[in-house]
Amino acid sequence: MKTFSIASDNIPSDNESFSSSESAEIESCEIEKNINQVNYSIQQPSVIGEIDSLTRDRITGWFCVSNATFKNVRTRIYVDSILTKMCFQPDGICANLSVHGKSECLLFGKPGFSYKFPKMLNVGQSVIIQIMVTYTAGYFLLVDFPYKNNALNWKTIEGQKNENVQLRPLQQHRRELKIRQNVSEPIRLNILMCGVTHALTGGPLSILRFAVLASRYGFNVRYINIDGGGIDYTTMMKHMKQYNLLKNFENEIELVWNAHGGSETLSVNPNDLFMGTVYFTALIASFTARHLNNPNIIYFIQDYEPIFFPHDSNWLEAHETYRIPHFPIFSTPFLRTYFEYRKESIFRECVKSACDEQSWTAMPAIKSHTTKQHNRLQQKRRIRRVVVYARPQAPRNAFDLTIYSLSEAVGRGVFMKEDEWEFLGIGADSDVLDFCNLGNRSNVCLHMIRNIPEPEYLKLLSTADIGYSLMVSPHPSLPPLDFAAAGLITVTNSFETKTAESFKKVSKNIIVAEPYLDSLVEGLRKAVSLCDDIESRMKNSKLNWPTEWNDERCYGPPLFERLKLWFKYRKPIF
Repeated sequence: MKTFSIASDNIPSDNESFSSSESAEIESCEIEKNINQVNYSIQQPSVIGEIDSLTRDRITGWFCVSNATFKNVRTRIYVDSILTKMCFQPDGICANLSVHGKSECLLFGKPGFSYKFPKMLNVGQSVIIQIMVTYTAGYFLLVDFPYKNNALNWKTIEGQKNENVQLRPLQQHRRELKIRQNVSEPIRLNILMCGVTHALTGGPLSILRFAVLASRYGFNVRYINIDGGGIDYTTMMKHMKQYNLLKNFENEIELVWNAHGGSETLSVNPNDLFMGTVYFTALIASFTARHLNNPNIIYFIQDYEPIFFPHDSNWLEAHETYRIPHFPIFSTPFLRTYFEYRKESIFRECVKSACDEQSWTAMPAIKSHTTKQHNRLQQKRRIRRVVVYARPQAPRNAFDLTIYSLSEAVGRGVFMKEDEWEFLGIGADSDVLDFCNLGNRSNVCLHMIRNIPEPEYLKLLSTADIGYSLMVSPHPSLPPLDFAAAGLITVTNSFETKTAESFKKVSKNIIVAEPYLDSLVEGLRKAVSLCDDIESRMKNSKLNWPTEWNDERCYGPPLFERLKLWFKYRKPIF
């Protein structure tokens, strides 16, 4: 473990760096007694530290920060694989610092790191007390430059060449994998994924389960980690053993790690088929497939990904992927409806029969777990629990609006006897402070917990009464379905083609509100009025939805028979 001092006498010059053997204690932050005042000062040096790129040590440190000092400077953070993400942004700091591979986060006016708070923070207050920086060795540099409107070229700043600055080019997403064609190789389905975290969420889990079921159906499946990011191979294999379908993953699936960054050349059969699982892996798959007999790829579409970005280069690139020739596997009927409505992906040109033959619409398995829940609900005197999908690292989950609307609901008396209600926030991928003083009630807090593995998550749902989950997307996301299947009265939001009527076909446990403050508060009010009807909750927990992953409406024989046909194409389908 190495720590860098932030005392002024240890600040290196711009041309110096800390050696890998240096170690000093971090100065503690001086915290104002009145936390309503936001007047802390920056205490870190111009250059915090530089580490030998060949080392792989983990470094942590605590730093004091302010939201007042960096008004006329440009702050740059350059990292090689940061381990944890931004948890909360009281003052609009960088939304998400989790990156894979060499990248940088450009901030104007404020620093940004992954951080933990040592105490609770009341809703409405904007105070940063401490920030914890956690990163892996490779390279870490924090530099403050005088801000200039025309300082757009990071290669040269203040007239001095900066060799360490490397912008992530869009070309990186168009780099085909290094392949060697060999007709004696088995024909494979090659699934491209970026790294995954300990908290395997619904999306990555669905892909991994698809891979296993495809293998069991007779396909030679190769899982290709393109960037070496996320948890390491050993940890991932150990972590997956807690999921029944994935316990034997490494023996059923061929694995390649860090295909883009490593020196290995993939040996492929000319008749191989590649599959992308997010917009940039779809591009990599497509550019690789152009060298093979089948120029089409499979595109595992789990959301309308342009909405992940403002209208920028990434938005355009994500949108472009729906124009490359591909067989889409839509993760839900909700999502297929939206693409059909927008005439995107396969719906740009095909007639209906071709659309059906050249695509698949899955319904990921959702099981009802209500036996223990029913017994608990029969208790007359009990604390009622609201489970909130509070996910600050994903803007599409509308974290700020989620917290604000919940606080408003408390303030407007939706939860009449606050001492009989408990509020629990789940979904954050790093430690987050609790939110207290909801609705100006000093005794009402949203207690936040980190993302937890699926078995623990389902067990937690069996203790709850109301679920609250927002998703600014045509994709319903899985939490509202999980909540409803656990017998929770669930409040979620509409979005264009994602309507109350479409959710009603799945479960009457789901209340759909417009994604605006007053509508959401009224949705929570309706949920409170319904949550004591235990029998209806249990009845409606039986969703009109598959409960097994190999169901014919999910990843069952009809999909894999269609997949056999997709391998035979030799021309772009559009």
